[in-house]
Amino acid sequence: MNQLDYLDLLIESEVGNNYEFETFCIGISLPHDIFDREDQVRARHKLKGSESIKSQLQNQLRERFQERSKKKLSFSEPDLSINVVISQVGKARIFAKSRSLTFTGRYIKKQRGLPQRQRLCRQCEGEGNERESRIQCSHHGRSIEGIIAAELIRVTKCNFLKFSWVGSEDASSLVFGKGRPFFVRLSDPKLRSLNSHIFIETCEVEIILRAGPKSAPQSPIRFITRAKVLVESSEPFEVQKLEALSRLNFSLVKFQDKNRSTSKRIYSIECSSVTNKCFELKIMVEGGFTIKKFVSGSDNTVPNVSEIIGTKCETKVFDISEVVLK
Repeated sequence: MNQLDYLDLLIESEVGNNYEFETFCIGISLPHDIFDREDQVRARHKLKGSESIKSQLQNQLRERFQERSKKKLSFSEPDLSINVVISQVGKARIFAKSRSLTFTGRYIKKQRGLPQRQRLCRQCEGEGNERESRIQCSHHGRSIEGIIAAELIRVTKCNFLKFSWVGSEDASSLVFGKGRPFFVRLSDPKLRSLNSHIFIETCEVEIILRAGPKSAPQSPIRFITRAKVLVESSEPFEVQKLEALSRLNFSLVKFQDKNRSTSKRIYSIECSSVTNKCFELKIMVEGGFTIKKFVSGSDNTVPNVSEIIGTKCETKVFDISEVVLK
């Protein structure tokens, strides 16, 4: 108890101006031998119902910090959690962590060649280096994830981000409409008082981010995708074959993935001929529908475009017109 001033200084040094917060809570971890000696004192003097050493120390630290910081003590989801750990030899260490933030966002992709997800750097093996975090490492290549992460790290000073994507597309695909939705969770953000939304625009993408909800939806996230698919046939095909494709409205397509099979629904499909070896599909499908497998028929996908057209077909390019959360 005679180290309270010293503990105050340690807490102030750790928190200082590093964190923005309105509510806080302080916890303490003491070595076991202190509890043992406390039990012996209680037994010897027949003490019952009095405040424990741990409670008294916690309460003192909380009151002193509340008075200095002018912030509110909260036991339910505080903005900042401070843990004071005292070792066996009496040495104290302070650990502070801010409550995580979750953002929801959408992105529109205007240029081809930009992947959605971050590629791990071979030099740092995904761990980052002394100056850069994993997501900021300059050797990983450019991605939508990297663009979003760099901005969120800049404005919140967070330590780590976890993305929950609502579907994906090829690096060669474009994304139109209101954009593809996603959620991102920020661990230990130092800054919390943000604008109502964050807007990022480059020549490649437009991204809008808004704070909330408290957490990302539980997987799997249900959604519907509208896409425009350019299909190339290995041989000239009969235009009448496209009519058979048009009859797949409300059909289920079975996909095989390793030892697991899944079925995804086609809500609508429209076909139009471009050349005698190329045609366009406009489809609205259930989230998780694998367009390339549906076109090629790979991995025993049934039904598939190649089988119905009667020639080997491949996806030349597909673009996302709209993604709607269910």
